[in-house]
Amino acid sequence: MYREFDITGMACASCQHNIQKAVSKMKGVRNVNVNLVSATMTLECDDNITDQSIIDKVTSIGYGATERNNSTNLPPNKKPVKKN
Repeated sequence: MYREFDITGMACASCQHNIQKAVSKMKGVRNVNVNLVSATMTLECDDNITDQSIIDKVTSIGYGATERNNSTNLPPNKKPVKKN
C-alpha cells in the first residue's frame, strides 16, 4: 500500500535523510521517499503497518508528520486523476 504524509520540522538535507533512514528501517516498509522542498514523505508498506506507527517513528526522532488521507494500492505516479 502506498501512503503519503506531510512532514514538519525539516530544515536541511540531513533532516530529510534522517527521516528517510528511520522510517525505512521499520519492518514492512519499502520505498521511502522524503522530499525536503514539498515537505512530504511517500512510502510503500505492508497493509498491517498503521499510519500512526509511521507518525510515531517520525516524531520519535524530532519531526512532525500527519497523514494525507490518500493512501492507495497504486504507486504515487499512477494515482487516478479526478475529473472536474
